[in-house]
Amino acid sequence: MVFDAPAHHNYLHSLKNYVATAVFLSHVGWGQDGSANMLVDKTDKDPAVLVVVGKVVHDRVYCGPSGNWSINNKYGSLKEAKYQFSIGRPDEDMFAKEFDVAFKTSAKSKQRLHLPKIASISSWGKTTK
Repeated sequence: MVFDAPAHHNYLHSLKNYVATAVFLSHVGWGQDGSANMLVDKTDKDPAVLVVVGKVVHDRVYCGPSGNWSINNKYGSLKEAKYQFSIGRPDEDMFAKEFDVAFKTSAKSKQRLHLPKIASISSWGKTTK
């Protein structure tokens, strides 16, 4: 099956949680969970789910038990492993431009939504070629 970038692009723009859309900032706000600050959906105050299209940086993928510890944890399986990765600009031009828009939007969210100084959006690390 061939990837249909324009169809995916159109679909993403129908989502309120796609960070590159013009309406994204109007649907999220800052909430608090204990001592942590987090983005929440303004309609129901649930944690916000964000959509950003990027390309996984091949040498920045980590898999391991980090964050999985419990009293009965067995480290012999990757079934419950946590994956951490960095994303960079995607290959398709239309998504690459919107990747840049997503980063500009994240900066605006810090200003418009009054991001507390202790919070950060660290998983949105840009990579350079």
